[in-house]
Order: sequence, then structure tokens, then C-alpha cells
Amino acid sequence: MGIALIYYSRTGTTREVAKYVEGKLREHKLSVNTYELKLVREYSKPLHLNPRLITDVLFGKLVNYVGDERFNPEVYDLVIIGTPIWVGSITPPVRSFIYRYRGLIKAPIICFTTSLMSKDYSRKFRDILERLGYRVVMNFSVMDGVSRSRETIELIVREVLKILSI
Repeated sequence: MGIALIYYSRTGTTREVAKYVEGKLREHKLSVNTYELKLVREYSKPLHLNPRLITDVLFGKLVNYVGDERFNPEVYDLVIIGTPIWVGSITPPVRSFIYRYRGLIKAPIICFTTSLMSKDYSRKFRDILERLGYRVVMNFSVMDGVSRSRETIELIVREVLKILSI
């Protein structure tokens, strides 16, 4: 069973969640290939005051990124995609990834979001993916990293095992 775990992280929170999920899946002897998307031209801090970031997010711009060069959508049984939430939306690199692979990823998708707000942004991410034709089987939101959401993440890992019938 092959799993692709794709994410973008600017401050490290989404990376922490992705690495935790990856570790839990590997504990069950699952094959996980992880792809961290990186912007070709990264946004400078402070993020909430960066005009390019705000414009890119609000207008849904597609951006140049790297990190998925070895990704082959045909070889995975499951794809997990994670993104932070900026200005109430998914990040431009993740938006660009899902548009690049629209119609090419046939495996079921699990999507997750990270934010400081206790709002279910993952539902919005799921809606975007489904409008693009992806088959989303699960979505979850993580608030404030692994420390506050460990139980939720472990529940998700158990659900992944069920989806893969392990």
C-alpha cells in the first residue's frame, strides 16, 4: 500500500502535523512518500502583512513551487494533502498543486488544514477538492499543532488503516 503525503508549511505547524502522521503510518509498516512543497519565491514575514501573500490568497493565484518532482499520481493507494489556512483559505502552493494534478490523481484523498482558529477549514478545502473532481474520503482540521490535536490525529490514522483495509 503506497501513501503520498503532500503538504506546504511556512511556519512549521503543518510540517509538524505531516511528520507526526507520517510517523504513525510508518509504525504500521505502511509505505509513505512525503512531498513538502516549497515556493520558488517564498513569502517574507510577517506573513499577515505580506501584500503578495494576501493578493495571491484572495485572488486564488497559482504560484510556482517545487517539491513534487518525483510525485507520480498513478502509484498511490491514498493521497493525503495538508495546508495551513491563510486569510481563511488554503495556501497558494497547495492550490497550485491540486490544479496541476486535477484529473490525474485517482486515489482517494484525505485533506487536512492547520490554523490557530477552532474552525473547520478542512471542510472548505474538501469542497474545493471535490469541485475539482477529487474523491475525498476524509477531512480534518488541526488547531495549533500536534500538541493540542494528538487524539484527533491518532483517530485519523486509525481511519486511514480502515480505508486501506489493514
